[in-house]
Amino acid sequence: MKQANLFFVPITILLLSAIFSCNTSKKVSENNSADSLLISMSRFPCFGRCPYYDASLYKSGYAVINRKGFMDSLGIYATQIDKQELNNFVEDAKKAGLIAMPDSFYNPGIADYPATIVTVNLNGKRKRIFDGVPESPSSLKDFEEKVHLFFTAPNRQWKLIQKPAQQQD
Repeated sequence: MKQANLFFVPITILLLSAIFSCNTSKKVSENNSADSLLISMSRFPCFGRCPYYDASLYKSGYAVINRKGFMDSLGIYATQIDKQELNNFVEDAKKAGLIAMPDSFYNPGIADYPATIVTVNLNGKRKRIFDGVPESPSSLKDFEEKVHLFFTAPNRQWKLIQKPAQQQD
């Protein structure tokens, strides 16, 4: 009888841990899909005074920007947008045809153009586009400008999350 108990106890523990781990991973994946990345944009510096930053917009409406240079109030800031504004971004990305565009617009002869990387996740497809030339498609430029204006609009309420390293107390 003792040998039978020694056999069933480890099997019972394995079964219970498998049941609970499956349930936990399901909850984690549900939460991640609710707040997965929708759009991100990184603008890089030029030889002049081009603003540069990394910005992300999530499916939940959470938006975050890391203002790195040539912008007012450097640091990491966040805000929340409403569903309609979020849907407008999705529609604009679709209309721009970003998913069907080439991955890169690059000319090694242009050294001082402020490069931009745009990433979108639409309908289960992820697209990353490097834009390093002034001749890239106007629909891409228009979308980049819309995202840029959203993240740099002076009337939008942003909450400081983290000061830049040199300003931290």
